[in-house]
Amino acid sequence: MKKKYLVTGALIMSMVVLGACGNKNDKDNTTETKTEMTEGTKETEKTKDTEVAKQGEVVFKGSLKQNAVVDGDKVSLYIIGAEGIKDPDGISKGLVDGVIINTTKELVAGEFKEEDFAEGKMVEVTMKSPSAMTSSLPPQVAGNAIVSVKLLDEKVTEQKDNVVFTGTLKGETKMAEGQMSCHVSDLHAETDPEELVNGFGEDGVILNLDEKQVEDDFKVENFVEGDKVEVTVKGDAVTTRSLPPQIPGMSIVSMKKL
Repeated sequence: MKKKYLVTGALIMSMVVLGACGNKNDKDNTTETKTEMTEGTKETEKTKDTEVAKQGEVVFKGSLKQNAVVDGDKVSLYIIGAEGIKDPDGISKGLVDGVIINTTKELVAGEFKEEDFAEGKMVEVTMKSPSAMTSSLPPQVAGNAIVSVKLLDEKVTEQKDNVVFTGTLKGETKMAEGQMSCHVSDLHAETDPEELVNGFGEDGVILNLDEKQVEDDFKVENFVEGDKVEVTVKGDAVTTRSLPPQIPGMSIVSMKKL
């Protein structure tokens, strides 16, 4: 009987020891898993910190192509000749057609005075990087990407002389959303110090005009294929890279029939 009890006792002790070892292994495994999760969390947080670090700021300056457009607290600035001040990725170099900054008075350094932000004045812009831009020409940057805008006390950018050329209307003149669009071909430069017309090529150019830019009655039926017109645009006019290129209304001074 004693032998039987001894065997039974030995079995019980073995089970207790194995159970303890099992619990220890479970605890070790749990501790190891928690350690791995902690390291993984740290790595994730480190990655996030790195991503945040990449979202730096770009600082550039340029001149206003036109007076600031103000609507309540909102301010729209059309900037040309962008020059990078702090721009390691060369974002400002891609703004060859200028850029429109949509911001607010609150983000303008100092007291905002609309008359100070006139055509030709120099401004400095700080924006987030990367920043979303529209695919339009010129591109536009939304207000949530702008950090600050500062008026610079620098020499006003010299404005280029206007370009005057004549041509013939080609195809149908169209009207959409209060804007006239017409294709002018067979171009002949009258005044073109910047040789802008030479860059248009044989396809001519498409003009997108508002009523104030048309000297004649602003009706599409008054502009038919074959009509001769004279067009005056700004010397630093913005043009698309399409064929034929297009000129937006902001770069057009006037158009009249001959």
